[in-house]
Amino acid sequence: MTEPRSALGLAACLALAVSSCITGTYSREDRQTPPSEAVLELLQPGQSDLQTCLDALGAPLVVRARGEETELIWGWQRTGGWSLTFRLPLADRGGDGNFSYAESKRGGRGVTLRFDREEQLVARNEGRLADLIDVQRPKAAPLED
Repeated sequence: MTEPRSALGLAACLALAVSSCITGTYSREDRQTPPSEAVLELLQPGQSDLQTCLDALGAPLVVRARGEETELIWGWQRTGGWSLTFRLPLADRGGDGNFSYAESKRGGRGVTLRFDREEQLVARNEGRLADLIDVQRPKAAPLED
């Protein structure tokens, strides 16, 4: 047999669920299409040239001159997550009460390829896009008086 307090708690939860609105959503957004691992494995320093890399990856996001070398950075991002909203009508108070929770996962990944003067691939680096762009950004020269 159910205790009176348990039954009262169950009834309160049931009444709350019936008079409220709970919505959950999942969203996902992809920016740029990541290349397959097989495509990336084909792009090897000393074996690939600029045209091969452009044909395989398309247009880069960033192009930089690095002394005698040219650096190209490609990137892609996948964002997705769940959100849950709980809304409770408060008719006697003239409004609604609500609570929202969202969990989002971001995954910006990328690849940096460096080419020599002859347009031959000399280095490849993969990782988080923010790290690749930040690490590769040249330091500003101090201003002279």
